[in-house]
Amino acid sequence: MALNNAIVRNKTIIQEIISGDPQFILDKVIEKGLITDREYKKINSIKKGDAEDLVVKLVDTLINKGRQSEFIGLLQDEIVLETYPKLKVVEWEDSGSTASSSSLSRPIGRGDNKTVVEPRKKTGGNGGRKRNRSESEEEVTNEMLEGLEDMKDLPVETRPLLTGSLLAGSQEVKAPYKVSPAETKGRTSGLILSSEQFKTEKLKDRDNIYPIMAPADRTRMALLITNVRFDTAKYRDGAVKDEQDMSKLLSSLGYNVEHHRDLSGAEMDEAVERFSKDPRLAKTDAVFVVIMSHGVKGAILGVHHGKGVTDKFPIDDIFKHLDSASCPQLEGKPKVIIIQACRGDKDGSVKVVQVDAARPPHLTDEVDADIEEDASNRVHKEKDMVSLLSCTADTVSYRDPRQGSFLIQHLVEIFNRHAHEHHIEKLFRKVLKRFEDEPPTASVRQMPVKDRCTLTRDFYLFPGL
Repeated sequence: MALNNAIVRNKTIIQEIISGDPQFILDKVIEKGLITDREYKKINSIKKGDAEDLVVKLVDTLINKGRQSEFIGLLQDEIVLETYPKLKVVEWEDSGSTASSSSLSRPIGRGDNKTVVEPRKKTGGNGGRKRNRSESEEEVTNEMLEGLEDMKDLPVETRPLLTGSLLAGSQEVKAPYKVSPAETKGRTSGLILSSEQFKTEKLKDRDNIYPIMAPADRTRMALLITNVRFDTAKYRDGAVKDEQDMSKLLSSLGYNVEHHRDLSGAEMDEAVERFSKDPRLAKTDAVFVVIMSHGVKGAILGVHHGKGVTDKFPIDDIFKHLDSASCPQLEGKPKVIIIQACRGDKDGSVKVVQVDAARPPHLTDEVDADIEEDASNRVHKEKDMVSLLSCTADTVSYRDPRQGSFLIQHLVEIFNRHAHEHHIEKLFRKVLKRFEDEPPTASVRQMPVKDRCTLTRDFYLFPGL
């Protein structure tokens, strides 16, 4: 009863805090099953009017349903506290006092270290929850199997049942995989900033480094599309966490992020095309386009796909919208495309026999540098682009229901830790290496692919500068 009263007692403060990002808590509430799909749609329809009204309706609904204690438990979850740090000052125990509005203005969990942006505590397995010792091994196994299909970014009709163990709620794969100590030591989710000296030294090599605009002269642009809820496919557990993490990373890198949620194939096409026509692109020195959804080979699936309905957005159209013909404002500027979606329904692993033979050397393609273009005043139609796809052709991508997709987990962590010192192709290579060292589970494999790279120089992000 004390916890139930805590919601009522702190109702005004809670509503004030979560009104800053109402969609996140609404998605978490439906994800935890505290409200029905019908209630979700009814509450979410208020979003177009006023965020505070949406939150008031959400809290009142939970109180009327008697779900206060479960809601309080959700509000104390580490991921939720990371999004709403001011919730840390709310007193849930009935001690005769409540958190005041003035106390909410104090900085929460921030130090004076200027080289790291918003560090985050890591969560362990099961979202930080300690499992009761009395739970049987069978119960644990059943819980893990229930989440297995949720990890696969596949349309429902093409999801085969995988066998093997599930990594539930953990960002790191433990034994038996050997992980480089250099890669695991000192992991951080806070963005390490570049130094002025590093930037100055790198930019001296003008022929081999993409230039960047001065902060006062630029408006960096990024497009982020996340499909979470589908008409027939299952809710993409962990997708909201991916959206949050990518938005935070891009914002920390100085990009203005344009968000879209739950789009059809046609709407995704319209969003990318509209983005390519944005006049602010003239003042950006690079762009990011990130799309996360279910997928098939060559296409990203819209929210209406399934049960006889075809709803796709061809990946090739992203490149067409951003090429020199369609988007001259981005000519000569890096265009980074990141896609988290399946490209088929096959697992990316194969059983091999261990032999004592040396591996063949890696081969690299060499381009003939003697060929010259005779025509004048022409530019390459597709240039200065690079894309990272979450998996190889015909295979599936995996998501952790609590921590999000493995691609976004690894990418964000590696960008945070290494973007201050490496160009983007090396950062992508580190992401691939992480998947080699840390497969999603013991029985499945996933390998991202760097695709259609036409970068002619090194692209450094220079975080903080």
